[in-house]
Amino acid sequence: MKRIFILLLLAAFLCVGCSEEEKVTVEPDTTVEGQIVQLPRGLEGQWTSATVSDRGYSETIIFAADGSLTVSSMKNGKVEQSIYGTFYVDGNQIVFEITNGATPYKDIFEYTLDGRELYLIDEDGPAHYLRTS
Repeated sequence: MKRIFILLLLAAFLCVGCSEEEKVTVEPDTTVEGQIVQLPRGLEGQWTSATVSDRGYSETIIFAADGSLTVSSMKNGKVEQSIYGTFYVDGNQIVFEITNGATPYKDIFEYTLDGRELYLIDEDGPAHYLRTS
């Protein structure tokens, strides 16, 4: 969760002329190297951090069936910053390709999905999310 929070803060500083209403649309089939990628069963939907940070922040991630992605930083139930892009699953990794803001970037997480619980794992350790829709 620390990793995504830091990325959200970075995106906030790099986002020049961005509007909260901007969304990235992608074609219905998510492809990687010319092959259609099927989403793991149960990944599509909205996920919210299982805990709130020391500063009162939580995150919500929305994985859409078309491969689009929204990550929102929330404080006291209100969205403070959102980043948009696409994602795809490659084996046991989820690749986020963030496209809004001044500098697009890619972030790779190992993941585990167990029913209504999702763990995104990077060098900072696991971030725990719960399905909210």
